[in-house]
Amino acid sequence: MANSARSGKSKKAAKRKRARPLISGLKVGIVGVDSCYDLSTEAVFAFRVNNVYTHLEKKGFDIKYCNGNLATRHYVSAALKQPHVQFLTGSGHGQTAQFLGSYYTVILEVGKYASEEVKNKIIHLCACYSALELGADLVAKGCKAFLGYDEEFSFSRKYIDRFIECDAEIDIAIAEGNTASQAYSRAIQLYNKYIKEFDDKGLATQVALLQYNRDHLCAPDRDARWGDPNAKLRNVES
Repeated sequence: MANSARSGKSKKAAKRKRARPLISGLKVGIVGVDSCYDLSTEAVFAFRVNNVYTHLEKKGFDIKYCNGNLATRHYVSAALKQPHVQFLTGSGHGQTAQFLGSYYTVILEVGKYASEEVKNKIIHLCACYSALELGADLVAKGCKAFLGYDEEFSFSRKYIDRFIECDAEIDIAIAEGNTASQAYSRAIQLYNKYIKEFDDKGLATQVALLQYNRDHLCAPDRDARWGDPNAKLRNVES
């Protein structure tokens, strides 16, 4: 019995060790970019700090934060060039060809970034319109999968946590070793859950806003321009 118990503990310890997200001896790197200078960006950032980044930290990732005044091209570009970084998750304002950071400074813009910044990475942006041109351009430059919105990301301030939670499910799913396709499916399922919840309460405006976000969430499942649906983080167990 004693030998068996020790053997069982050893197996559990080995499993925990294997589950740590490591690559080339380093923790898998994630770059987190968040604007935080107006009511909209502050609200989204606050949710992500408390519900996304805490989860990613517990999973053992090496997270490089480029938030607030650090949400600029200078800091983000340097962070993305680190060889162990595999995932960029960002929130802020966006345009069809741009992802914007602190006080509308441009972080990523079509034709104005190096391929090494995005190559072999999964990128998720909670930013309006960015899937239209930027998302496809990121994939063309080597990004494995892009998830984001091709229209405005809308939310109700009274129920903002529900709206952000649906989008944040993408980050949590990717961090748990899911593919881009699985992350997209999990987000859609959560959107549908809250759509039904609000519909049951007769909150037609909230239903319409959630449906709008859901239907404009872009991912490789919807079109190959947004990458490979089977893309996932390397050395991360689901």
